[in-house]
Amino acid sequence: MVNTADISEAVQHVVDIIINAADKTIPKSSPRLRKFRRPWWNEACRDSYKNQKKCWNIFRRYPTTENLVAFKRARAFARRIRRRSQRESWIQFVSSITSSTSSKQLWKKVKAANGVYKEFSIPVLNTGHASYSSPLDVANILGQTFAQVSAVDSYSPAFVAIKNRAERMPLTFSSRQSFPYNCEFKMFELQTALSQAHDSSPGPDGIAYNMLRHLDAISLSNLLHLFNRVWREQGFPRQWQEAVVIPILKPGKDPSNPLHYRPIALTSVLCKTLERMVNARIVFELEKQGCIPPLQSGFRRGRSTFDNIVHLETQIRNAFVEGVPQGCVLSVTLFILHFSEILNHLPPSITGTLYVDDLQISCQGCNMRLIERQLQNAINKIVRWCDENGHTLSAEKSKCVHFCRKRSIHADPILSIRNDVIPIVDEIRFLGLIFDRKLTFLPHILQLRKKCEKSLNILKVLSCTSWGADRTSLLHIYQAVVLSRIDYGCMVYGSARSAALRRLDAVHHSALRICSGAFRTSPVESLYTICHQFPLHLRRKKLSIQYYFRSLSLPQHPISHMTLPATLRRIYNARPSHILPFCERVRSIIHDSEFNFPDIQTVDLQIFPPWNIPQFSFLNPFPGFDKSRTSPVIYQQLFSFHRSRYSSYRPIFTDGSKAVGHVGCGIIFDADISSFRLHTSFSILSAELVAIFYALQKISLSFQRQFCIYTDSMSSLETLCHPHFQMHPVAMQILGLLQTLQHRGFCILFCWIPSPVGIIGNEQADHSAKTAASFLHRDIPYCDVKKSIASHISSLWQETWDLQVHNKLHYIKPSIGLWPALPIRGADVKLTRLRIGHTRFTHKHLLFGERAPMCPT
Repeated sequence: MVNTADISEAVQHVVDIIINAADKTIPKSSPRLRKFRRPWWNEACRDSYKNQKKCWNIFRRYPTTENLVAFKRARAFARRIRRRSQRESWIQFVSSITSSTSSKQLWKKVKAANGVYKEFSIPVLNTGHASYSSPLDVANILGQTFAQVSAVDSYSPAFVAIKNRAERMPLTFSSRQSFPYNCEFKMFELQTALSQAHDSSPGPDGIAYNMLRHLDAISLSNLLHLFNRVWREQGFPRQWQEAVVIPILKPGKDPSNPLHYRPIALTSVLCKTLERMVNARIVFELEKQGCIPPLQSGFRRGRSTFDNIVHLETQIRNAFVEGVPQGCVLSVTLFILHFSEILNHLPPSITGTLYVDDLQISCQGCNMRLIERQLQNAINKIVRWCDENGHTLSAEKSKCVHFCRKRSIHADPILSIRNDVIPIVDEIRFLGLIFDRKLTFLPHILQLRKKCEKSLNILKVLSCTSWGADRTSLLHIYQAVVLSRIDYGCMVYGSARSAALRRLDAVHHSALRICSGAFRTSPVESLYTICHQFPLHLRRKKLSIQYYFRSLSLPQHPISHMTLPATLRRIYNARPSHILPFCERVRSIIHDSEFNFPDIQTVDLQIFPPWNIPQFSFLNPFPGFDKSRTSPVIYQQLFSFHRSRYSSYRPIFTDGSKAVGHVGCGIIFDADISSFRLHTSFSILSAELVAIFYALQKISLSFQRQFCIYTDSMSSLETLCHPHFQMHPVAMQILGLLQTLQHRGFCILFCWIPSPVGIIGNEQADHSAKTAASFLHRDIPYCDVKKSIASHISSLWQETWDLQVHNKLHYIKPSIGLWPALPIRGADVKLTRLRIGHTRFTHKHLLFGERAPMCPT
């Protein structure tokens, strides 16, 4: 049926088979709303309520004073029982959140504690002419509104003319079918697409992603054949042209206005899976050919909103330090839905960045009128380009900020879009960060603190000094809900003055006191250590350095090419009060903290095309054997049997070793023993991978064609099995070299062996790695540098903690290492206060202005 029928019929046949199988095996949920069950209602509540009703019935039949008093007593008793039951139920619910609670259950309980519930009701729509309340009328009005927005009538006449002229031209495909990206899809492409898909609502056919993930090998093969038919025959099934449209009200909008709803289209999961496979090939070709400008950061691997934010802050800092009399003008134009080609239409004097459809353009100079003309010229070109491509540029949604430190009265630019003046504002939110005209970031810090203080309420609800969630769970919630907001953009707003940044320290300290249950007078240094949380200034340093090195690991990253010109460097040196741009700030931090690292190994994100990703597998001749219960002799016998089966394959043993101050790797190639000492920042995983890589290099020089590489690192083999997700540069080099050797006729197997169980080759490789003396100069992967950065910042924190010689906690905890928390909240709070040395008995006088208590002995 999949091979012979029409494509639409074949798709329907596949859908019917999957749905029939799902109907037989997967139960369906009922659309009826379940009755709300009160979790605190128990037998005592039921008995007291029954007694209350009984007393009421007696009083209703015999309305005497005695019966009235009895009824009121019964009602009060029932109320007291219910309140006590509610409190006990709440305490039990909150106390069930412990470190052993799964992440899914943790956030399910947090949402329940938040009480976030939005009751759905069909809105009454008002179109200005009439009101509609019935479900059918509301659906029709919303459908008509969505159709009008996407209709041709909403386009400008200029674009309609261009559109009609382009549609009259026949489509021709000049590319040859022999191009690699036109080949048929492979099974690993389908499996990758399914693994990357997030669970979402099904389309009109009712098929969900989980149904496709649980298909057997034969069904997946038939599905892949169907996708290749669609790809090869260029016929789009008619079922995939249908979608279920869900109207979602825009935040803060009037629900009675049909224009205030955003249409969410639910298409077929089969269609989206094929589209994801095609999209992977398109993105690879666009990135490989350099078709996407470097300043476009949206939906690109290894890129984020931080790139645009850092680039913008650097431009403004450099404009400030050059001493421009009239300052720098930034015009942020939002809501531009277009391709990255829009950046190519900017004049040379205008710089801009694009994150999907969020565009910002800026210009700097000494003459305000000249700046105004240049910006207006750029806006006119953007408007003209939008008209020609069917896009709308709104002056109302655009903002202009005049960045200037001049205190005297000065003119602001006058910019317009089709005679509509763009408003001039003192601050603008760009990709979640508020930029003010003085670049102090104080408005952003104040708003961030307000949001974080509101988010702390969930911690207060879940915690108490005698009951509640344990410290570990509370810290997880704090890191996800509050600390993540503080971390966002901290490498940019971290350039603010210390007095402004200290406003966020109060939020951090309050959260740590809530999580640990420490007394209010506890020193903040003790809070950091008892909760094992970095101070915010050290956390900002860590995140800034990590982002900087991450940018260096990507060759095409725009931040990695940001260097300060010599003239600007001299100006900054002459004006120490001026804040350096981001890259210079990080280099200064690295220099001041003696943070010495060799070069970072770059990662080529497009090294393998999606249709030709190397498929890696390895042998495991020891399945089902528990190392703790298996004698080494058994492993040796199993290995001997394995070697007898693969006696024609030449064995090579590799191993890596990491100890304090030493990292090494070793390769045993028959009688040839090679060992290298690596930089101490290398992880044990990277050392194992380096050993495998140099083993392959030795194989490339051999005349024999069959080899088997043995390693005791299961993590390195699993990394090679999933290189697309790990993106380890050494693993990428291994797979690339392995692919080259296979094309040359080499047959190379990989095998995992346990260690140490007396296998001679593995023991020799382990010894050579531990005693390696020849230093190998090699760039360090970013994943290893990231861990070293955290370790270095921890050492700075330890130096600060060592100075707290009079701190009570320092006497019993001289190291900042993590101490486990007690699972019972009340006991953990008592122990924490005793360790810190601040309790209600010893330090209550500081809060009430009383005299310090005296020891009676």
